[in-house]
Amino acid sequence: MLLAVGVACGVAGLFPGYIGGASLAQEPAELWPHAIYFAAWTASALLILPGGTRLRAGALLGIGTSIVTFGLFFADAGTAIAGGAHLIGAGLVLGLAGWLACAAGSAAAFGLRPAGAPGRPAGNEIGPLLALTLAALGAAVAFAPSWDSYTLRASDGLTQSLTAGNAFANPALVIAGDVAVMVALVAVVVAAALWRPVLQGAALLAGAIIPMAAQAISALVALGEATTPALFGIPSAQAAQAGLTISSGVTPAFWIYCAFIVALVVLCVRMLMPPRSAALDATPLATSTLS
Repeated sequence: MLLAVGVACGVAGLFPGYIGGASLAQEPAELWPHAIYFAAWTASALLILPGGTRLRAGALLGIGTSIVTFGLFFADAGTAIAGGAHLIGAGLVLGLAGWLACAAGSAAAFGLRPAGAPGRPAGNEIGPLLALTLAALGAAVAFAPSWDSYTLRASDGLTQSLTAGNAFANPALVIAGDVAVMVALVAVVVAAALWRPVLQGAALLAGAIIPMAAQAISALVALGEATTPALFGIPSAQAAQAGLTISSGVTPAFWIYCAFIVALVVLCVRMLMPPRSAALDATPLATSTLS
């Protein structure tokens, strides 16, 4: 019930003003990640609804998404607070309420049925644990540098390159939110790697990966949007007079981040596959008769 309420609040929050008057629906680069978060919680609710063995997986999927997105929503709130309370829109309030309801609903579902928990890895599980930990650390580190790259070209042939998006070039509250995302990602991935049964750990891991993959999608969507001179404090009339054009791209840090996210996805899929020995045990031996 709480998950349904949270998703409803989140979807409703896409349309009113979010920060500074503009709604998420008006900004595709912001719309996509938020839509993906609430799609993940919707999937969590659909897994929880039938009960049974899927209930725990659905709860862990929702919990993983909730823990990682806490910092993302906190950073959004920090952006609005740093700019003045007047920037806080109804969309942001609904989004925060949606996160809170989804997090509470996932936690409540988790407590409905006892099941697995993190455990000590066996000898043959040390390798996957290290691989997941390194991939999470790599993604967390690559999340911080600037991803956006801009090239300004004037009519006289002069060019200037700029980067934007460094996590530590923001107000303190936004930095705190971004750091929380990085810490949460590593913590959830390690917990997922240690979780037993492994299939439940994969659900928790998927919940952590989804919002981080949504950040990469957001950056790619932003590439297709027009970049205005106002972004650099240059009036449009002045830019037109100078023959100034702006092209956008992404920095190497973004592609490194994507590589680590892909590695996490591959490792998550591997967790969903039964061990070879278990697969062989589950296959009935063929018998033949001589005639």
